[in-house]
Amino acid sequence: GMYDGLVLAVSGLERMGWKDRISQVLTPDVCLYAVSQGALAVEAREDDEETQKMLAPLVHADTLFCCIAERAFLRCLEGGCSVPVGVCTILTGSELVMTGGVYSLDGSEEIKHIVSRDIGCPDRGNTSLTHCSGFVLEERLLPSVEAAVQLGTDLASKVLEMGAGAVLSAARKGMQNKEM
Repeated sequence: GMYDGLVLAVSGLERMGWKDRISQVLTPDVCLYAVSQGALAVEAREDDEETQKMLAPLVHADTLFCCIAERAFLRCLEGGCSVPVGVCTILTGSELVMTGGVYSLDGSEEIKHIVSRDIGCPDRGNTSLTHCSGFVLEERLLPSVEAAVQLGTDLASKVLEMGAGAVLSAARKGMQNKEM
């Protein structure tokens, strides 16, 4: 055929009824994913409190905590869509476990580390809204969001300490050279 292999989303293949065509699933220990990959967001104007109140119940707290930790990791690395950074973040109970990796453009260098933190279990009582990290969310979630930000920041600090800064610098230079 035309291809030696294809990388496709398992969920899409399952929806199409093609689960039997899946020959390998790329688990996070083999291939980390991009920051906040697969998460959906709905935007509302900052001054539109009525719409924000309507959208607040749609916030999936577990996904929010994972995405905020991942975004904090990427922000601390001064990364964006074109830097070779991958993550896997899992919330089990109140423990948030995050794996982060930084890679050279050719894949010959990998700096990877795992951190975890108890981010607490938000109480269900308070439903007033607040703004945090560009999100509108229920105030009850704020302590857990702050703990998730700290987790992402801690992971970034650790991989930088392990040499990720040099790998990212070389990757940025390589990307600039490709654009010229």
